[in-house]
Amino acid sequence: MNYLRFVLGVIFISFLVSVLYIKNYSPVFIIKKSINTNIPTATIHEYINNHHDWPEWNPWIQENPDIKLTHKKNSPIYPTLEWESKNGNGVLTTKSTSNQNQITQEVNIKNFRSFEIIWNIHKDAKKLELIIKGEMVFLTKIQALLSGGFEKLIGTYSSKALRNINQTLQSKLKQHRFEFLGEVLLPKQYHLSLSYKSKEEEQDSLLKLGTQHLLEYARKQNIKINASIFTVNPISNSDEKIWTIGLPIEKYHNPLDSLIKCNSKNERKALKGIHYGINKNLNQSWSILYNEIELLNHDIQFFPVKIQKVGPETTENPLKWKTEMYLPFK
Repeated sequence: MNYLRFVLGVIFISFLVSVLYIKNYSPVFIIKKSINTNIPTATIHEYINNHHDWPEWNPWIQENPDIKLTHKKNSPIYPTLEWESKNGNGVLTTKSTSNQNQITQEVNIKNFRSFEIIWNIHKDAKKLELIIKGEMVFLTKIQALLSGGFEKLIGTYSSKALRNINQTLQSKLKQHRFEFLGEVLLPKQYHLSLSYKSKEEEQDSLLKLGTQHLLEYARKQNIKINASIFTVNPISNSDEKIWTIGLPIEKYHNPLDSLIKCNSKNERKALKGIHYGINKNLNQSWSILYNEIELLNHDIQFFPVKIQKVGPETTENPLKWKTEMYLPFK
């Protein structure tokens, strides 16, 4: 009997010691993880802030296939994500964003204290940092201690989330996306044009300068513009090619600038496609159009034309870039 009392006493004392230890265990936790990345800041910011994309990279969601997600858009900037699963229900709300460099979110889980998630997107350092901080309740302390600390409980998920985001966005940026829209009729059109000779790698900067030149000239001359700037793609195998920028205008204009010409194009047919994303794989999209025109047995009458409807001047996120492509034919 004395032995039994002794054992029960030891168990009771051990229990009290454990309870006191857990009670005095610091409830505050801060988890910091980061990954080096060359993904554009705007791309990361929009991807993380769009909760519809979270199943693509969030390891906790991926490990809970029965989870039910509900997306609520309280505002265009601050969305809310709610979830229900056998492991618990919760709500994640975006509280603030800062110049595409930071996103602050709050997580509320039933029977747990809320905690904060901070995403820091360092443009100059080319680094994405994830910070999770808050306070643990008693049960969470027990879970953390049994798991070897809160770092092991949450840290592995944080690191995996960062790797998933980087890998997924790298893949999306490299992915070739093209939509073939078939035959269209291009209207008769007057346009101001500016031509320049350059290498392929110099095209973007010169295109920007040429576009500014045409737009500024049209503004000073009060010329009415009736469509988007377009680029005529040269067909040449030489290193240096002659590129032409066109600015559609309402009626004929006799240019006062020696570098600018005014041309007209009659109504003509063309095959149309839309290229999405970066321009590095634009040639793949042109190849699709050329293959389509060969199937139709049409002779190409004019140089290929492209119109960047959404580009760097509109958004810094390459995933949203959109280029219309036309292959005119007889």
